[in-house]
Amino acid sequence: MIRRLVLLALLAAALPVAAAAGDLVATITSGPPDPVSSHSATFAFAASDPQALFGCALDGAAFEACSSPVTLADVPDGRHTFFVVAHSASSNDASAPAYWTWTVDTTPPPAVTEAHKDVGYRRLVLSWAASAGTDHVVVLRSTSAKEAAGAEVYSGPASSYAEPGFVNASYHRYAITSYDKAGNASPAVQVVVPASALLLAPADGAELRAKKPQMFRWRAIQKASYYNIQLWRDGRKLLTTWPRTPKFRLPASWKSRGHRYELTRGYYTWFVWPGFGPLAKGRYGDLAGHAQFRAG
Repeated sequence: MIRRLVLLALLAAALPVAAAAGDLVATITSGPPDPVSSHSATFAFAASDPQALFGCALDGAAFEACSSPVTLADVPDGRHTFFVVAHSASSNDASAPAYWTWTVDTTPPPAVTEAHKDVGYRRLVLSWAASAGTDHVVVLRSTSAKEAAGAEVYSGPASSYAEPGFVNASYHRYAITSYDKAGNASPAVQVVVPASALLLAPADGAELRAKKPQMFRWRAIQKASYYNIQLWRDGRKLLTTWPRTPKFRLPASWKSRGHRYELTRGYYTWFVWPGFGPLAKGRYGDLAGHAQFRAG
């Protein structure tokens, strides 16, 4: 009976005839978004006659008796249309079919490419290239080397992110993920900015020869008129000095606070602060970075 009524309804719907005031009307009130990344879909529907019965069909399948709501499972990727027709329980009247069209897309977009970090003093800009199928990009951040990036700092269609008030002296990890319109996520691209990003040599983790002169170098900082470089070992400050340029030659031995030191075997950490204006005023900026090395 439902098949015959549906066929009649489809034929009637093709004719350019206005519906009478009392015609039976079927309406789909809710369904999946378009597109969607799920293989299941739930539909709610109703009819102008509260006592009406319903027939449902997906794409070209045969109509079957149904009631609201209906959940479809295992819907394959692709474009689909769900149909609903209502028919009167007391007569042969049938509605024109209502329909809902959507796309199932479970394929994630490609990951971003050309991920790049541009690090300056109190400044960081991340940039990337997204694929054509990308709807937006999400950037997550962590400031702990032991934790995955989880704090969202950016979401949008742009191809770059500038972090306000970037803290050079902290470790930063960023995860850049592409999303398509269906909500599928690409593999995340990781970008790490260590606390030593502005310190050039000795690099973090470097191995140096003990009891030998060493050259320390770092990135120049705009408007800095001098720098304070400090060398520590085991919680003790061995050196503090104020070079005018972004480099300092550490001699084989040096004197600090009445003590004579040399670079013996062990682990050391060095720090750099920029200074602005006359040295006598001691106006320092934020810590530019720190790095650890081993003398052996």
